[in-house]
Amino acid sequence: NVDILLELTQIDYRMGRLVGNAWSDFERICEKVDSGNFGICWNLKASRINATEYGDALIPSLQILDRVKVAIISNTNAYENNKKAYNVEMQNEEIKALIMAGFEGDFHLEYIYSYIHENNIPYENVYDSVEYLGYILSFYEKLNNSNLLQISVDLEKLKRRSIRRDF
Repeated sequence: NVDILLELTQIDYRMGRLVGNAWSDFERICEKVDSGNFGICWNLKASRINATEYGDALIPSLQILDRVKVAIISNTNAYENNKKAYNVEMQNEEIKALIMAGFEGDFHLEYIYSYIHENNIPYENVYDSVEYLGYILSFYEKLNNSNLLQISVDLEKLKRRSIRRDF
C-alpha cells in the first residue's frame, strides 16, 4: 500500500507562482483525486510565508485539512531573511486548525542541524522543543474536546505580533 503526498511549497519570488504554491491548487487536486492513498503534506512554514508575503490563505479549507497526512513544523531561525516564518501565534493557529479538523497524521519537526552545531545551540533546546510541541498538542486537544478551541481570524494582527527567533 503506497501513499502519495503532495507538499505545499513556498512561493519563490525569483520563479513566480508554480503549481503547489497555493491552497487553490490543492482544492482542484482534491476535487479530482478520490483516493485514500492521496494526501497532503502541509509545510506550515511555507503556508505562513505564502500568507504573509503573497496573500494566500493561512489556513486551508476543511476539504484540504481532511486530506493532510503530514504536517511539517520548521523550528529553526536559520532563515534570517524571513522571520515571519517563525511567528509563534501563526504556527499555533495552524496547529489548532489541524486539531479541530481531527488530524490523525504525523507531525515532523524540521531542523537544520548544521546551523545548530555551528551556532553552539545546545541539543537540549531541540529536545525541549519536541516536548513543548507535545504539551501544545495535548492542551489544544483538551480545549477542542471541551469545544473551547478557537482560531483567530485577524491575520493582520498575527503578522505584527511576536516573531519567533528561538526554538
